[in-house]
Amino acid sequence: MTAMPTALVISARAADFVWRCGGAIALHAARGYDVTVLCLSFGESARLWKEGKTLQQVKDIRRAEAERAGEALGVHELVCLDMAGATDQREDILRAAEIFLQSGVHIETGPYKHAIQGTFFLYVWEPAGNRVELANAGARLILAPDRPPVKWREADRMEGQASGLKTIESFHTHGIPPVER
Repeated sequence: MTAMPTALVISARAADFVWRCGGAIALHAARGYDVTVLCLSFGESARLWKEGKTLQQVKDIRRAEAERAGEALGVHELVCLDMAGATDQREDILRAAEIFLQSGVHIETGPYKHAIQGTFFLYVWEPAGNRVELANAGARLILAPDRPPVKWREADRMEGQASGLKTIESFHTHGIPPVER
């Protein structure tokens, strides 16, 4: 038995996948692909705030809109991570890693914890070969205005990019692929 081909669409906001690549999603679904859409946020900053909706109501509306659109386009799985631009949940990074593994996306390193910043991270290569980092940026937010600055030493950086994990070789050898002419 041959496995179904898969396609993964990563969308910053719940509505983006429809107007940015809805046609490609419908075409691939019609050709037998299991299309997964990964929405990083719901687009909570839109006009619904002006209509007196709560944050949860906006998220519920956006999720329902995305589900209807996904169904119309033939999406196999819709995953909404509720990151709202950045996440402070390491579980969101772990869930993204699961989706990338299921979709055949190359995971370069992680999920793991950055040594200096303390953020939980995941580095992947998108299909064109570009490195993409997902990180829970909320872990490094310092909201105390009187706190002294954090000073990083070169020796700290030389210990590696992650706690107990040396910087991987591809960080020194792999860049954005050259454009073929």
